Amino acid sequence: MDQPPNLNPSERHLMNISILSRTTCWPQQFLRLVPLGLVLGVAAPAVVAGNTSGATTSGSNMTTSGATQTSPGAGPILPDGSVFANGMTSPGVLSSSFRYPGPMKRTPRQTFFFPSNFPALWTPLPEPPKDEPSPTAMQLRPYLAEPFFPALAALVRENKLSERRQQMLERYQELKQQVVKDLSAEMAALESAPAKIRQARLEAFAQGQATSVAEAEALAEEIRSDLLQVRLFGDYADWEHSRIWTIGDPDRKNSPEAQFQVLQAAAAFSPGLLPEQRGLLKEAAQEVAERAQAAAHPEQDRTSTLFYFSPSNSRVRLPADLPATLQATIDEYRNLKDELKGELRSTVFAHDRSSQSTRNDAYTKLGEAQAPRLARLAGLAEAIRVGLAGRALPDQPLISPIPENLAPQITDYLKAKVQAQRAFVAKLAEVRAALPQVEAEIVPYERGYRIQVGAANAPAAGDAPVLQTLPEFHDNQARRYEELVAMKKALVRSLKAATGQPLKTTGRTVDELLQQFSSAQRQRENSDKYWLYRQAVLEPGLSDGQRRLLFSSAVESIVAPYVW
Repeated sequence: MDQPPNLNPSERHLMNISILSRTTCWPQQFLRLVPLGLVLGVAAPAVVAGNTSGATTSGSNMTTSGATQTSPGAGPILPDGSVFANGMTSPGVLSSSFRYPGPMKRTPRQTFFFPSNFPALWTPLPEPPKDEPSPTAMQLRPYLAEPFFPALAALVRENKLSERRQQMLERYQELKQQVVKDLSAEMAALESAPAKIRQARLEAFAQGQATSVAEAEALAEEIRSDLLQVRLFGDYADWEHSRIWTIGDPDRKNSPEAQFQVLQAAAAFSPGLLPEQRGLLKEAAQEVAERAQAAAHPEQDRTSTLFYFSPSNSRVRLPADLPATLQATIDEYRNLKDELKGELRSTVFAHDRSSQSTRNDAYTKLGEAQAPRLARLAGLAEAIRVGLAGRALPDQPLISPIPENLAPQITDYLKAKVQAQRAFVAKLAEVRAALPQVEAEIVPYERGYRIQVGAANAPAAGDAPVLQTLPEFHDNQARRYEELVAMKKALVRSLKAATGQPLKTTGRTVDELLQQFSSAQRQRENSDKYWLYRQAVLEPGLSDGQRRLLFSSAVESIVAPYVW
């Protein structure tokens, strides 16, 4: 696998899929959470075994990178030579170490993938990687946001997914896609309907889909449980028996890495939890990672203004000037959610040393205790959606005044203009490089623009080959200029015809307006990718189950192109 490209800090908040890696039962292993996914790129796990360097995971189609031996208690040494012992290896990356207890019933050779930090609503998306994704990535892409993803990824990476389990996955995909397809069609048909009518119709549609939604979510839970089922003959995901450390260990009690890992693992592997609780645990894990990242890189922190909403792990940025009653509802929602997450965190941490049966009993009792408040939380979320209906959110893309059918025409014009400008810049650089002693600049003239060479110290054209190329270059650029003028005039006529009124520049040139329209078009295209996400989070009238299926589908479609 090729190394991921360098990414600027503004892009790093979009997605972070972390890897817990282990290969053999060495006395000391290092556990590294490596970013894998949207914007942060894809990397194989860094594996430390003995004194190896640049090791590869045997039996895997992913190649490890940056593997370096370190001393016990230190964080991994990164490829750039820096060492991080306090948890954060780089923005969005957590690290820690653990030991195997010696001989085990089964040789652990698994890698666990924990998805986290899905993009907030309307987050700008960069261009996806050009590389061909690995077969493993292709197989896992449709399940990135599923509750069974960590267990599934562990087996898929080892090429140990049975035909029976593959059939279960295919059945689940059929059920889920049918629900999402039918619901999307209904929402699209009601998009122009008045808010109250749309909500009532969607509530009725939710009742009609209740059986299908319940069947899909039940099958997802069956898959999750099946992937973890211990078998004498057969493969299974084995998280619990792969570690000897617990959250209560003195060196891990306050460790962000350990907290993150245990919360994610509880959400993925523990029975006895409600779907809402699994989502809240993943959210709590992400908050741990965000706090650690903000402490290490405060200049990159954008999360403080984001509102964790419903379904869990969705995030939006809210307006600052909301009505007092709506703000009070949001505050109650946030406080209740924090209370529920706090109880979940405490229970998970308190029972990390407990037996599996004791832990399961604790989770079951907590589910019973939290169920009424989880229902209250869902009711508050729906009230917030109704209150936000019709209000512009800070990150919401602007509606472009340009008709959509004119977008290609504008794109062609702006592209041709940029090409002409680049040609001038390149030619000017060529002239200056060949004749450093001569002043040269781009100046306007009757046919557009030309490169003017100063008379002082200028050689004769016959003595300077670059000067001999200028007449032909100017003729070509003049024709380009004429074409650009014609394209602009055609655009102005089209815009006037589409709006029914003269184009008002209000102090801006036509080119500036067209650039603005082009930017708005890019925002619109980005917004289209978030349509399912927006519907799952903000559209009143849907059931909680519908929202979970919609949100997971939305996230998977957004993130998939960035997972190699």
